Amino acid sequence: MSAFLFTIALDAWLRALTHELDGTGRGLARACADDIACVVDDVSVLANIEPLFAFIAKFANLRLKAKKCNLVPVGGTF
Repeated sequence: MSAFLFTIALDAWLRALTHELDGTGRGLARACADDIACVVDDVSVLANIEPLFAFIAKFANLRLKAKKCNLVPVGGTF
C-alpha cells in the first residue's frame, strides 16, 4: 500500500519534472519505484529544476541525499 501512495503522491511532481526536462529538450527525467534519474545536457539546467526539488522538500519532506546522488560529466573537455 505504501508504494501505491508514494506513486500517487509524486505523480504530479514527476510530471512537472518530466515536462521541465523532456518538454524543453534539455534533458530527461525517469523514475522507477522510489528512484529518480535526471540527465541534463548542461549543468545550468539544474538551476531550472531546483525549484521543483525545493517544493517537494517543503511539502513532502523528500530531500536529495548527497551520498546517493551522482554527477557524471559526459562529453566536452575536462
